[in-house]
Amino acid sequence: MPSVFSTASWVCCSVTRLVARIWIKAPGGDFDATSVYNSSMQGLCSYFDHHLARTGDIGACIADSRNKFKNVRVSHSIFTQKFGTTARRYPRLVELPTFGHTDNHAGLQVCDLVCSALLYPIACHAYCHVDNIHVKPTGFGGATATG
Repeated sequence: MPSVFSTASWVCCSVTRLVARIWIKAPGGDFDATSVYNSSMQGLCSYFDHHLARTGDIGACIADSRNKFKNVRVSHSIFTQKFGTTARRYPRLVELPTFGHTDNHAGLQVCDLVCSALLYPIACHAYCHVDNIHVKPTGFGGATATG
């Protein structure tokens, strides 16, 4: 398993593009996970398709598997947009999103590492301002986040 530093170096020094969506749920608020995941996957496929169009390429999306029912729902949501009777979307994607298990795909392992080590902490710092015993305004060694 690569270290956080070697992965960050690889991401920064290679021709790699990262795209993410972050959803912040309000404490005690409603959260429709199915709608959020489907619209997020549609958005990610749109961003990827746009990138493929700019580079004159084709591609496929491999996403982390959840369970068969949820995977089918999101694939169907992409299918109806890709092959619908109105304006078709995702012309550069050669297949609907494919779902794999992290323990079988190095690419998914890298994504998990980048999200856990970089994206999640950055998102928490930027968007989740919670005042409780588990969140401290100081960083390592007592330094504040601003200085």
